Amino acid sequence: MSLLKKAQTFISIFNEVRAKNEAQRQSSNNLNVALKNAAEMRAEMNGFSLKPQSVLLTLLTIMVVVFMQ
Repeated sequence: MSLLKKAQTFISIFNEVRAKNEAQRQSSNNLNVALKNAAEMRAEMNGFSLKPQSVLLTLLTIMVVVFMQ
């Protein structure tokens, strides 16, 4: 296999892996946002008003993430 062909193959594989990693990162971000929104909605349904900076919201988000795995 020529050096040029090897380089093209490497670049192709590299770009494919990078695209998959980006898709996985975006999926993870979407899941985290969904979990945060679910925790906020659940807290509001139970009579709590949570601000994004609140420690309670952070704890709820962590609990949801842990239990979803």
